[in-house]
Amino acid sequence: MYTIVRCRLATRTRLVSDSWISITGSRISATGTMKQGVPEDGEVYDAGGGIVAPGFIDMHIHGYGGRSFDSEDEADLRAGSVALAQHGVTSFLATLPALSRRRTEAALEAIRRVLIAPEPDGARILGAHLEGPYLGPERPGAQDTSAIRPIDLAEVRDWLQYDSRLVRMMTFAPELAGSDDLIRLLSRYGVIPAIGHTVASYERTMAAIDAGAWYCIHTFNGMKPFHHRDPGPIAAVLSREHVHCEIIADGVHNHIGALRLLVRAKGCDRTLLVSDAIALAGSEQASGTIARSKVEVRGDAAQLGNGTLAGGVRALDHGLRVAVQALEEEGLPKVLRTVSQNQARVLGHENQLGGLAPGMAADLVVLDRGLKVRHVVLRGRPVHIEG
Repeated sequence: MYTIVRCRLATRTRLVSDSWISITGSRISATGTMKQGVPEDGEVYDAGGGIVAPGFIDMHIHGYGGRSFDSEDEADLRAGSVALAQHGVTSFLATLPALSRRRTEAALEAIRRVLIAPEPDGARILGAHLEGPYLGPERPGAQDTSAIRPIDLAEVRDWLQYDSRLVRMMTFAPELAGSDDLIRLLSRYGVIPAIGHTVASYERTMAAIDAGAWYCIHTFNGMKPFHHRDPGPIAAVLSREHVHCEIIADGVHNHIGALRLLVRAKGCDRTLLVSDAIALAGSEQASGTIARSKVEVRGDAAQLGNGTLAGGVRALDHGLRVAVQALEEEGLPKVLRTVSQNQARVLGHENQLGGLAPGMAADLVVLDRGLKVRHVVLRGRPVHIEG
């Protein structure tokens, strides 16, 4: 048994002060308050009043710690997952950009191998997010435009049938021919159809939502801007209540006013913070290559030579701190949902991940008063202790 004492437990609605949480094996076994008495068996970690929250889940991340998740070498996924765990990220979707068919399938095979034999000290890989290759060429971001191509349902069907656990989300541009058929195919396989990298009109985006799309990646980025006479995809995803929206809350990709607007439109329950981190994130490298283009890191921004943002360079714990400051009136328990509980629900893991109830997976993080990660428990084992 492993027990964290003198902590504040983060529930959906409040922080429960002077609490403890016990772990047996890989599961949470009990919670209580210090007044009720603490289990005497096993190892104890004194949180010193720190906040215990569910481990973070990042649904949109391309790499970390100098390792790219589109690698054909599973060692890169394993090393990157270990580096992520140091920041409280206990689960993630390995995100692949637009790649050739051969490279996509090689990267999926590497992800599959780690799914079968997880890295003990690394964040869980919950599957793959295919951010492409069926994207709008007018809004590629840092994607390789030579790999962006028309929708090919046979290609997608092969990927989905390869391993039913593997592809969990696929991003596409609604303006592409065959997008509604793609949405229906993804939905039949239980894969999230996600809108992104698009210049679709408001009407076309609404039609895609009616066809079954219900998720939008990095809202505001990689899409046609809002205009009151041509509101485009932003108005569509914000105005349909059931659509869930990601946002990169790193203080670079979006002004805090955009984050506040998104939360006013979607609420904390349909807003999901993501890092969109690239391999350079969490490394000492100041430059690298993405999609055959040079990328340089300046402060918290990774940019192509033309100034285009090339992805995030901070982990999800940084995004949480930015969001809590920007959304002070929402309160910490509600904002914490945007980095764990919402992701678990969207991915169908709400009974196992994203909460602190007995019986759930013991993936959790201890935060200090400044929301810095001080301790992480992954699969019931402490993997990071600082201070």
